[in-house]
Amino acid sequence: MSLRYFWIISLNLRSVLYFRRFANVHKRAQRMGLQDIDITSDNQLIDSVLTSLGINSGSSDDSESQCFQSNQLPVIAMDYKSSHLWPILVVEHKGILFCGYPLCAMNGHKETTIDLIDEKCISLCFTSLQTISRYFTSDKDLSWIEWLMTTMSPFGTLINQNYETLNKLNAKKMTKTESKPQNDCLKIGVNELISRNRDKELNPLHAIHYKCCSDAAKTFLSYAYQMVDIRNDSNICRIQLTLNLRNCTQFKFTYFNVNFKHMSTNSSLNPINSNLTFGQLRCETNGLFWVIGTKFPKSGQIKLSFEINTLNKKLSDIETICNFKVENFQTSLLYANSQHLSVDDLTFNTKLPVIIDSTLTSIDYKLFPEIN
Repeated sequence: MSLRYFWIISLNLRSVLYFRRFANVHKRAQRMGLQDIDITSDNQLIDSVLTSLGINSGSSDDSESQCFQSNQLPVIAMDYKSSHLWPILVVEHKGILFCGYPLCAMNGHKETTIDLIDEKCISLCFTSLQTISRYFTSDKDLSWIEWLMTTMSPFGTLINQNYETLNKLNAKKMTKTESKPQNDCLKIGVNELISRNRDKELNPLHAIHYKCCSDAAKTFLSYAYQMVDIRNDSNICRIQLTLNLRNCTQFKFTYFNVNFKHMSTNSSLNPINSNLTFGQLRCETNGLFWVIGTKFPKSGQIKLSFEINTLNKKLSDIETICNFKVENFQTSLLYANSQHLSVDDLTFNTKLPVIIDSTLTSIDYKLFPEIN
């Protein structure tokens, strides 16, 4: 469990429907030296969350909440009482916000450019929030939430329980023994990630740059990425991105990062007329961060389209690079021999022969758009 706090807020009622503090996780945060904050289910909590989302908490008029687009705000910073909390994870479903404050070593930092994808607690918390939100798709009663958090998360503690009983914890010392490989072969099981040994044994030879073509059916990833100048008088261009994944059955976490270089540092990249079929979109400095999530739809295809102001910059002068990352995926396209292992265009140089079962490490792709 990686959630310190979890709460559900109704946008229509402007009230907290459910609130819970996980005492054991909170104690772990204290031992890690993280920020100690006591969050309660009061009006100040609602105001802080809605203010961070850009919603006027003083009115229940839905017309004033149109500025809120949950797909653009998966991670927010929140000022609560005298503390600055970051990151706060938010998932929205049918006017209900599912919020979580994770156990993260960067809690309280005002720096929002840190790559959260490498933090395991972020992936686990997003999965927890998405799982809880699925209970509402069947229109089940809110009592299911308490059952879910108490039965499925037994290491949490209800907010009305006596925390003094948790002061004594039983811990057993463990000794770590180093074992050397019996032979010159590095074997990696299905549930083990190569990324743990990537810095020592695996070194990428080069980055991958390629266009989608007829050979895309042989790869696990194909894409179509276009930049179209649609308003010459106002310098508005449209970005269209489509991803297709094949033969992938499991994802740990995925994202798509779109960076715009050679643009003014003061430029606003707030997308206009954005439309997502899957995932969540967040604005960053000179770029956009598309959080796809832990699972793909059955069709294997997701789309993103939006418009941005290029600020008198020609499309040909803007260097646009996309980085796609998928962790812990399984595919039948993997093969290896005693010299190297490869997945289509990606090749790694290894110091030891590698025997792969079915799981590969995280991979970064650099893609370039077609400009029309």
